[in-house]
Amino acid sequence: RTPQPPRPGAPPAALPVPSPVSDPPALAGSGSGSGEEDVDEADELCCVCGTGDSEEANLIVFCNRCDLAVHQVCYAVQRVPAGDWLCDRCDQPAEAAEAVRCAVCPSTRGAFKRTVAGKWGGWMHVLCATWVPGLGFKSADTLTGAAGVDLLQPDRLRLSCTFCAQRAGAAASAGTPGTPAGSGRGKGK
Repeated sequence: RTPQPPRPGAPPAALPVPSPVSDPPALAGSGSGSGEEDVDEADELCCVCGTGDSEEANLIVFCNRCDLAVHQVCYAVQRVPAGDWLCDRCDQPAEAAEAVRCAVCPSTRGAFKRTVAGKWGGWMHVLCATWVPGLGFKSADTLTGAAGVDLLQPDRLRLSCTFCAQRAGAAASAGTPGTPAGSGRGKGK
């Protein structure tokens, strides 16, 4: 699926990255990497914020390989291409994309961004970087450089994650987003 691009001739404005929603969405929604074309209500929801609102300045874009659905702002997509769009995970050879794992949780689904300098396995969910205390992005505007794994409190590993209900990895909790590393994204940033 390819969204409608902005009006011809209108330069796209730089898009700010908003603070996360108050109730985080589940990771199970989009971007499974399976390439299945099953269409249901969840396919129209952004994997990061969990809403289906799509406006000309903030369209929901779909990865042409894994069908991940994300808003431009939620995933830092500055410009919607006229043709196919690939999420960061799928914008590499298929074998490498299948090997992507989150640095802090066991889920293999969802919206991934690269970690700073490829540390901790090289990838982290946007949700984990936003909602796990101590994690964040070095650049909040471009969602680059997910970081903070070395700052995680050991007690986080014993909690159940709000997104996937698993007790493995660093648990994210609803309410107030974590305090991001560096200039990262979160409440008050």
